[in-house]
Amino acid sequence: GSAKTRYAYYKCKRSRVSGTCENYAVRTEQIEAAVLEHFREVWLSPAGQQALRKAIKKVSRERERAQPNRVKELETQLATLERQISRGTENLLLVDAGDIPGLKQILAGWRNERDAVQAALAAERTGDTGPPELDEDAVLAELGHLEEDLASDCVPLAKAACGRVFKTITLFWKRVSPRYRELERAEIEARFPFA
Repeated sequence: GSAKTRYAYYKCKRSRVSGTCENYAVRTEQIEAAVLEHFREVWLSPAGQQALRKAIKKVSRERERAQPNRVKELETQLATLERQISRGTENLLLVDAGDIPGLKQILAGWRNERDAVQAALAAERTGDTGPPELDEDAVLAELGHLEEDLASDCVPLAKAACGRVFKTITLFWKRVSPRYRELERAEIEARFPFA
C-alpha cells in the first residue's frame, strides 16, 4: 500500500474552543513562511537591528537613572527600621512580663529586616545589583538563534521560538467561493525579544 501523507494545520482558537469561527483550518506551511519573513523584516533587517540597539541603550539609561532613587528609598526604609527598633527596645521596659516574648519576636523581625535592607543598600552603592547589563551583540546573536529555531523542522522548537518572538498572529480571509476562503493578509504583533 501507499503511505498516507499527513499535514499539519493551524485552526482558529475560537473554532476549537466554541466552534463559532467559520474559517477553515490552514496548512502550516502557508503561515510559517509569512511568520519567518516577518521576523526577518522586523528584527534582522538593518533598520530592525538599529531600533533594537536604540531600545537597549534606552533601557540601560533608565536603569542608571533609577539607581539613585533606589538608594534613597533604602536609606529611608533603614532609618524607619532603626527608629522602630529603638522604640521597641525602650518599650520592653514598660510592658507586662507576659507581653515581652511577643515584643522580642517583633524586634527580631525588625532586626532581620534591617539587616536585609543594609545588605541591599551596600549592594546598590557598590553596583552589585540588578539584572546584568544588556549586551547588544549578545541580543542580536540570540535573534540569530531564534531565526534558526523558527525555520527548524523540529515542531516543538519552532513553536517555542514563535512563543518567544510573537504575541499574536491574526489572519484575515476573503471568500473566493461559498465553500473556500483564501488568506488575504496576516497581522503579526512581535514581542520585544529580551522581554
